[in-house]
Amino acid sequence: MTAIVVPPTAGRAVSAAAGLVTWKLAAEATGGALALFEQDLAPGAEIAMRSDASENRAIYVLAGEILLVGERRLERLPAGSFAWIPKGARHGFMNASEEAPARLLALQLPGAARAA
Repeated sequence: MTAIVVPPTAGRAVSAAAGLVTWKLAAEATGGALALFEQDLAPGAEIAMRSDASENRAIYVLAGEILLVGERRLERLPAGSFAWIPKGARHGFMNASEEAPARLLALQLPGAARAA
């Protein structure tokens, strides 16, 4: 097995309602072990509450400020913050700013088929 290297501008970009998603590492590339993507959130954009029954998610905020919405609490995550979301936990996201975009890096463990 060899290392997988993804340059800064590489990845499969997909337009989503909340902003651009760039898949840096698809699940197929790791045999389903993980998937990695960058999520750009437009000012005020939201990702609706959901739960992932089969995957854990790690989130690192690269720029801006994200609101992590859980079932019983709301957490502010400024740039440099990390969050671990275990499988089955209901969660959603929102860009805390109405004026500036936000960006996060998300790791799915194991990788989800939709990352293809």
